[in-house]
Parts: sequence; structure tokens; C-alpha cells
Amino acid sequence: ASVQETGDMISQIGKFLTALV
Repeated sequence: ASVQETGDMISQIGKFLTALV
């Protein structure tokens, strides 16, 4: 996975976690 893909995945997870809170 490229750095950009990893950053995008982290961003998606961050949004997901924020939605849960």
C-alpha cells in the first residue's frame, strides 16, 4: 500500500471513530 492509500485509510477510520462517539 502506498503512503497516500495508508493516509486515506487512516482518515476513513478517523471519521468512522468520530461518528461512533
